[in-house]
Amino acid sequence: MFESNCVADVETLMCHNPAHHDVICPVVHPLVHYSAQSLCKDFMLLNGAIPSIATGWQLWWHEQLNEYLRQLDVGVKPHCSLDHEKDVVLCGQDIGDLPTTYTVQNLFPHELPVIGTYVDRRIVPGFTYTIRVLSSKRNLFAGNPMLLQSVGCGYGKRIAFKGPTLNHNTNYFYSDSHATGCAFSIVAVGSGDHFIVMDSAGHAVGQAIIDCVESQKEVSSHVTPDGSVEKRINVVFSVLIQYSCQPNGKLSLFSDKVVEAVGIVVMLKVKRAAEASVIRLEQVMLPHFGMCSFEPIQKSTK
Repeated sequence: MFESNCVADVETLMCHNPAHHDVICPVVHPLVHYSAQSLCKDFMLLNGAIPSIATGWQLWWHEQLNEYLRQLDVGVKPHCSLDHEKDVVLCGQDIGDLPTTYTVQNLFPHELPVIGTYVDRRIVPGFTYTIRVLSSKRNLFAGNPMLLQSVGCGYGKRIAFKGPTLNHNTNYFYSDSHATGCAFSIVAVGSGDHFIVMDSAGHAVGQAIIDCVESQKEVSSHVTPDGSVEKRINVVFSVLIQYSCQPNGKLSLFSDKVVEAVGIVVMLKVKRAAEASVIRLEQVMLPHFGMCSFEPIQKSTK
């Protein structure tokens, strides 16, 4: 009886919220499309007991929906392609540089511009980027993620990346090398990265292996009192979850599965360090466990 009431409640919410119809379903487990009936079953598994009245379900549902929509406001909306190119006017004086003005075209929301003398202040040595020539689909360095080593000064700023050797590094270009400009996209995590899955109580419940990453967008960056640089990157990705054994030694009740998810990667570049580190991947909603965080098995750098 309760389950049928829950299904009706979910379907009612969907009908009354047409503007958010495509995000209602993934609220409990972002990006994982469930029917209303499946959502109710997952809710009961997640809470370990069946609530006595549907009102409790409705209250919980609205809380989850509001939290998920809040996350969308600072990140990339799940299941939307990054196809909203736009033209942006850049002023050098806004970043304390030369008094120049440029208009760059076809810039995606997650990209950071470089053109002429202008280099976006969020582009920081020690972090990894892919680089696209604006107004084209051509990627520099064969589209490979490149660790930024330095950004020079002056008019045409030399932008250098880590190369295969120290003596002869050809992995560089100048900020004015391309008339239409370049777009930098930050790379925080990638396919094959391993993490330990921690539930909201801080217990390890399994391992996570990144399958593929759909999008990565920087949402904040600041310098800490000790001179370190901390960045937070919104990521949309699919991941293989391998659940651990239960504390009593019995096999997990849940089978390994690949799920789609969103999360926030926290990265830190310590002062004088050559490369930033992934500290954790947080705010990841998983089936059966709710909100989780991923801790790198090895504090690998990106």
